[in-house]
Amino acid sequence: METKDIFISHAHEDKRDYVYPLLKEFENNAISYWLDEIEIGWGERIIRKVGDGLISSKFVLVLSTNISLEKKWTQIELETALTKEVNTSELVVLPVLVASEDKVFRKFPLMNSKLYLRWEAGADAIANKLTKLLNREFKEKWTIHHPAEYSGKIWIELLKKQSNIEKIHQYSIRWGPWEYEGTIERTDKKAETLVHSKGDDGLSAPIFVTVSPPCYLSFGQGEPPSEDPLDISHGWKTVE
Repeated sequence: METKDIFISHAHEDKRDYVYPLLKEFENNAISYWLDEIEIGWGERIIRKVGDGLISSKFVLVLSTNISLEKKWTQIELETALTKEVNTSELVVLPVLVASEDKVFRKFPLMNSKLYLRWEAGADAIANKLTKLLNREFKEKWTIHHPAEYSGKIWIELLKKQSNIEKIHQYSIRWGPWEYEGTIERTDKKAETLVHSKGDDGLSAPIFVTVSPPCYLSFGQGEPPSEDPLDISHGWKTVE
């Protein structure tokens, strides 16, 4: 199962007014989400798919509205998420209240012990809070060390902010006395993945990456996550 950042527990009737504005902000901040209309295909077992989504998501955003509070399905999702939270001893449930506090807490007393956000704070504020929980930010300067004993493929994944998706991004990579420069011209939502290799040299020189406009970067070893990575084994220049 693919891990998602957030599972959105909601009533179907609340999609237009609440869920879709959230999704727009999530996409702009590279937050992956599990949503029933995307994840459940024709003929698939709904209960099994929803259960998988709840288990595989890092957080469960519970959107409590006057409508969702009356839905049996959202109650089951909340109970499942709270059980996961208890069993893992990790923060899982993130309440967002549209309905009044009194109404929500009468229905779900356990929610009264959790810090919650009001919908009035705005979808952008909710996304920003989640970005901090995920330790995910868009910035221009990044640094990574690979273990000295490691040798083999290494990769860098650069993801544009959705609001900058049409812009060409410039990046440079400095690794010891070498430097590589390039651009990201793709305008889809996919990340640009760069793949290189680290030799069996017993060194752990830091890799400095600068990118503008700011991007979200992730780093890894072994096979890259993308099916079409850009091989940057050649084209490096010596920097004095």
